[in-house]
Amino acid sequence: MDAYLPELSKAFRIISRSTEVIAPALTGRKLQIGIGDDLRGYLPEGWPRGFADLHTHIALPVTSNDPEDVRAGKLDGLLLLQQVHAPGLSNEAVATIVSGDDRQYIYFVCSVGLAGCRQSRALANGLAAIFLPNA
Repeated sequence: MDAYLPELSKAFRIISRSTEVIAPALTGRKLQIGIGDDLRGYLPEGWPRGFADLHTHIALPVTSNDPEDVRAGKLDGLLLLQQVHAPGLSNEAVATIVSGDDRQYIYFVCSVGLAGCRQSRALANGLAAIFLPNA
């Protein structure tokens, strides 16, 4: 197992660098994100404006719950409070909302090529900063 982890980490670094190379159109372009109706109330008003690290990567979001908007290219990704079955799309938890003993996960649904890109990482880090400010 000890020999496996360094190689796995190396593979993920290669994938991340490759994603940056094969997605040059994303450089300097803000991701168009949809936010599920049920998540919008948890985000600060006007989000991501006022969050410099996010505002440079994320355009003002629209309301959407439909993974087909991502598949059709209308949106780059969706933020949802529930995991959805969306074959061919990445669907991973990027942040956790903790309220007492309750936990809700925020899922980012996007094309596989966007999962892990600079903008997606900024999105995950920005959400973590909102919901886990002391982490």
